Amino acid sequence: WVEVVSDEQILNAMSILAKRTGIFAEPAGATAFAGLLKMSREKRLKPDETVAVLVTGSGLKDIDSALKAVKQPHYIKPDINDVEKNLA
Repeated sequence: WVEVVSDEQILNAMSILAKRTGIFAEPAGATAFAGLLKMSREKRLKPDETVAVLVTGSGLKDIDSALKAVKQPHYIKPDINDVEKNLA
């Protein structure tokens, strides 16, 4: 199969791989997984189908893209009002 995916879909795939599997992929390596996610959302895979995705390249090769794939923490003052504001 050949599938077209956006940069945003690739960054999302990088984030999902890291959170759910512990795999720290670079964008090129996460592209195939992004395509699989897209095909799955579009119901283009059979429920009993076995699919393998090769994720090549470490995220350490492209730290800038990895940082784009995750939400950055923000500073919360050591104050209960600031904590409550950020929890809402």
